[in-house]
Amino acid sequence: MGVKVTIDHAEIRRWAERRGGVPAAIRGSACEDRPGILRIVMPSDRARAQLQMLTWNDFFAALEANELALALDEHADGTAHRFVSRHGPEQRRHRRGRTATRPRRRLDAVTLLERQHRRIEALFEQYRIREDDYDAKAVLYTQIADAIAAHAMIEETIFYPELVADEPADELFAVDEEHQQIKRVLADLLVMSPTDEEFDPTMRTLEDLFEEHVHAEEVELFALLDGCDRAAMLELGARMQRVYDQLLQTEPRFDVADDLDAAASFG
Repeated sequence: MGVKVTIDHAEIRRWAERRGGVPAAIRGSACEDRPGILRIVMPSDRARAQLQMLTWNDFFAALEANELALALDEHADGTAHRFVSRHGPEQRRHRRGRTATRPRRRLDAVTLLERQHRRIEALFEQYRIREDDYDAKAVLYTQIADAIAAHAMIEETIFYPELVADEPADELFAVDEEHQQIKRVLADLLVMSPTDEEFDPTMRTLEDLFEEHVHAEEVELFALLDGCDRAAMLELGARMQRVYDQLLQTEPRFDVADDLDAAASFG
């Protein structure tokens, strides 16, 4: 047994209820005619205040409206799960093995992510020059952590699933290893204070990991998206922006620990 991707409502409900899971959505993440970001909440999950409980009927209606499937850990004690797209953008050219270069044409979803990269880099730069201004550092850390957490969320729940919809199931869980490394450092920082001796070195580690993530996406991944259907990528970018803006209102840095717990369950 390993990971199974399914759209079967009865199978999903049985899997969840055997593990004490209940359906939910991230509070405030619904936008226009799109349901919010779905979750299955397990008994050990924290940050329940950020979630709105759903009926199974509402949960499955949202699953269908968002055209999502669920990738489930089939181990008897496994509770990890991940929402994945049923379809990738049409007419994309996902050509493996070609030389990675920046795409000549900027697609809307890509431009959005690049702008978020630049914004987070600017926040790191502001943090570095604050030196002993611990109050300013605390504010900047909060902004950085929330921006990274929301950025990772829209990539993992919207952007990456669209890109890997036609990949083998196990590969769905390999694309965000960099995110997991970043989240581990964010989790460490959550229990520190800017006055702690290890806070600044840990922030430098976070910045280094984020720059590695930026390089991997902008030099390698984004190059593979040249030729994607423009209308689909424009719609994808607009959807990502709406969810990102809403996530920033929910202090998403506090969801990092739960995300790490879920990822570890697949290990």
